[in-house]
Amino acid sequence: MIINDSLIKTKARKQLLNVYGQLDGNLGVVQMNREHRFNTLSPNLIENISRGVETMDNDHIATTIYLGSAESEHFSNGTDFRTIAHMKKEDNFGRIQEYLQQLYKLQTKIASVNKPLIALANGHALNSGAALLAAAGHPLTTLDTKIAFNEVTFGFVPHSGATFYLSRMPGEFGTFMALTGLPIHGTDAARISLTKGIVHDPVEYS
Repeated sequence: MIINDSLIKTKARKQLLNVYGQLDGNLGVVQMNREHRFNTLSPNLIENISRGVETMDNDHIATTIYLGSAESEHFSNGTDFRTIAHMKKEDNFGRIQEYLQQLYKLQTKIASVNKPLIALANGHALNSGAALLAAAGHPLTTLDTKIAFNEVTFGFVPHSGATFYLSRMPGEFGTFMALTGLPIHGTDAARISLTKGIVHDPVEYS
């Protein structure tokens, strides 16, 4: 049996990274790699996503950017409410403000990159994770995707750009999602134009 030592080392290094990127021809791939934490948008993960997208945006070889999850199980559970609760317990409200600013800046960066940005959501895309998906120029879902602006169940108003996308849904569907926090499937998200299409057989990058 032949063992590819360089491949093993590459995979081991990737396991240690919160976010890693690679070029696939002219496609700049940025993958969130914290699915054991459901890609919850912790301060560190936000910083690394932002750096990865900015790197691909500045790379002259990459003409299109792809944002997804490494194991294709969860896109993002959104805001790190556990960290916010810990900061609140320590009366560190300044740090909460910094975290939310960091979160909103990421959404702005995703929405304003100069290159086509494709975001593919596998599994859950919740609260600010759903807004992160919607902020992409070309948001896509799979048949297994569930999207919810469920921060209302934690006592939060839909945030991180969520009200922008909710207000543009047909009829009062956005109001319904904002008040209930109930999830919709990827097919429904495409039907109401929250996303732009469905991918039936997602490509996995190793």
